[in-house]
Amino acid sequence: MHYSSSLRPTVAQAGACLSLVAACSASPVLAQVEQSNVKYACPLVAVALKKSGIAGPKDLAGKRLGAPAFDGARQMFPLFAKASALDASGISWMAMDANLREQMLIKGQVDAITGFLTSAVPSLEALGVKPSELTVMRYDARGLDCYGNAVFGTREFVARNPRTTAAILKAVNNAMLEMVRSPTAALNAIKARDPLVKMDVEAGRMAMYIRDILLTAHVKANGFSSVDPARLQKSIDAVVETYGLGSMTTPGQVCVDRFLPPKAGRMPLPQGVAAPAAP
Repeated sequence: MHYSSSLRPTVAQAGACLSLVAACSASPVLAQVEQSNVKYACPLVAVALKKSGIAGPKDLAGKRLGAPAFDGARQMFPLFAKASALDASGISWMAMDANLREQMLIKGQVDAITGFLTSAVPSLEALGVKPSELTVMRYDARGLDCYGNAVFGTREFVARNPRTTAAILKAVNNAMLEMVRSPTAALNAIKARDPLVKMDVEAGRMAMYIRDILLTAHVKANGFSSVDPARLQKSIDAVVETYGLGSMTTPGQVCVDRFLPPKAGRMPLPQGVAAPAAP
């Protein structure tokens, strides 16, 4: 994440919870952010090859882990380690470009990687590694029930541009609706933007994203961007405690819903209708 006094609305990774709480703790100018969550199950994971002998979080002790410096799962790893009773003092980190992460795991240059479930697993599968050959350690399985991506902006920008803020959130919301309802059209849009993508890989990635991350029971019942204050507070408290920020932050400081479309316009599917499968 990058912060400045002129920050424009930006899509943030799952490390947003850490970044937003840190911002609220350190800078009153950025104390209020306008957020629209679009991922609901926590997408953060640590991944290792089963042949390495890593079967769970505690096996990561003393190992070499790899991820880009900006990776949300790397930023949140101290919380994952604490929740897993993992002694992380002997872990060494290697930074790399995101497009090299999975390759370095396969080559044995790192013992495990962190990232999004929908990034790491499909990318490894595209490189010839079967999901059955992976140890996938989900952060939410250890109680880190954090939200995923978000759209946010500074208090100053939102105050000066309320209509623009609402329009941006409406556009993101509508794009998510169209992806769920018409996955083939969404994949074709990706192909039009990047003709070199492997459509079978992207189809698998999209199916995993919709099935495992996006369409939770809460979203089906309440629509996109329906934030549970208790769940968000739990994430905030974990960040404050783990990083010793010394300043408590409340959900109201980092999330408001007044710029969102009405609930009826945020429901991904009509009652009882299943999402079409990605091709």
